[in-house]
Amino acid sequence: MSKRPPVVHKLPSTITPNFKTKKAYFLIILITFLFLAYGAPAHTTPNAATYYVAPNGNDNNSGAIGSPWRHISYAVNNNIVKPGDIVYIRGGMYREYINQKVSGAPGNPITYQNYPGETPIITNGGSSGSWRWLILDQSYIHIKGMTFKNYQNGAIQVRTRYKNVSNVEIIGCTFENQTSTNDERAVQITSFTSGYVVSNIVIQNNNFINIDSGMGPVLQTDGDVHNSKIIDNTIITASNIGIGIACRPDKGQADNLLIKGNNVSDHGSPGKTSAGIYLDGAGNNIVIEENIVHNGIQGIKVALEPAAATMVTSHIIVRRNILYNNSQINLKLGAGETCNRSGELKESVAVHNTIFSSINNMTNVYFDCGQDLRWKNNIFVHFGPNGGFQYQLPKGNVNTSTWVMDNNWFLNGSGEIDHYKWNGKRYDTLGRFQAVIGQDINSNEGDPQFVDSGNFVFQLEPNSPARDANAPLTRTRSSGAGTVIPVDEAWYFSDGLGLQEGDLIRVGGLSPVRITAVDYTTVKSR
Repeated sequence: MSKRPPVVHKLPSTITPNFKTKKAYFLIILITFLFLAYGAPAHTTPNAATYYVAPNGNDNNSGAIGSPWRHISYAVNNNIVKPGDIVYIRGGMYREYINQKVSGAPGNPITYQNYPGETPIITNGGSSGSWRWLILDQSYIHIKGMTFKNYQNGAIQVRTRYKNVSNVEIIGCTFENQTSTNDERAVQITSFTSGYVVSNIVIQNNNFINIDSGMGPVLQTDGDVHNSKIIDNTIITASNIGIGIACRPDKGQADNLLIKGNNVSDHGSPGKTSAGIYLDGAGNNIVIEENIVHNGIQGIKVALEPAAATMVTSHIIVRRNILYNNSQINLKLGAGETCNRSGELKESVAVHNTIFSSINNMTNVYFDCGQDLRWKNNIFVHFGPNGGFQYQLPKGNVNTSTWVMDNNWFLNGSGEIDHYKWNGKRYDTLGRFQAVIGQDINSNEGDPQFVDSGNFVFQLEPNSPARDANAPLTRTRSSGAGTVIPVDEAWYFSDGLGLQEGDLIRVGGLSPVRITAVDYTTVKSR
């Protein structure tokens, strides 16, 4: 009798699902102790200088603390500020258009930040440019602690025209009370490519409050953007999409992105289908995790619209997010409007998410075209008193034969029927859906016992029946060799993309190990 292969757990997890492979396996490279060297250590310029800008300054001054410059636009254009320097912006109002004309250098960025304890406010004024701060063909620029308030159109654009751009960080800034002109696109922070590449962008710990971005998202990467992260931002009350990853054939595709820890709420407006986080035509290797998206139009959406019909999106991981009370859809994982007009979404997963609804006529999960998609280990709660669905797959030509949906936990709490609408037909119970469709065979129904769902606290009680209730994510194909372990499917796992540590997993009863590389290459086996 052959020995049963060990299981592979993803840690930490609330519910660990079972998985039965169909035809492919992949290699995960595991190294327990590893020194990672990402190039030589950064060396700060030993004679780096500090300069100051203040509302009572003068651009003919030296820039010293007692002799500050008057304009931020002067500080970003003069030949005095060098790589490694810091420019402190004193509190007060700055009515100007800022066009960045100098770059930092590897290990020595130029930093522009608020003077400690003070609030510099950039608002309308000066040139009528569409952007308060334009970073065109400049790299190694850090903007920290600035406030953009009571202004029109966009705030910061990072853009290529004649060369690649890299290492721009926007951290701890506030964007408040912004309006668009004639409902035009008024993205607050965008990374925009035009024939060149943008990489190593960090958008972190920023607050966006009362934003009218017109036809565009609040935050957007547009085109050939790589190795970048959008993390720990808060977006409250936005007229359209919160975070958008938009790619088209003429601009290239984004890959190796981390979208993590963002809180998006009250987004979208009547007549729009705005998502809190929206991937449209994105490339490969994108992790969307630990975000909270609520009380908007739609939650998280991964798709390819007809304009991206020639493109392929793959290896998207949507995990450990909390999505609740978005009025149309909480989660959508599917290519687009119709399968013959959309691009291809494949080998992507939604696992360990908590999805909750207590409002009328909405859908927790909306499905669309895709190949080898996985929905596992999620908790779905639907309390909508007047209709709505846990699942909705529209009637059409969607091929679901390569999908796996299993080991999810459901609570249908409204007392209504028809919680599952699949290919135009309604199923009033999970049991009926399982019997007819053949999905979610090992999924369960019942109260998951949240700590306080009335106040949207979705941690599980210690004795919750949903805690550690099911089987592991996948299984090994063989014992492997050295640090290489072959598993049935590796789509659930990330090596951190060079943006954070790789996942911790446990193989069988062994101690957890860190994933340092994932090989998604398909090896056909029958």
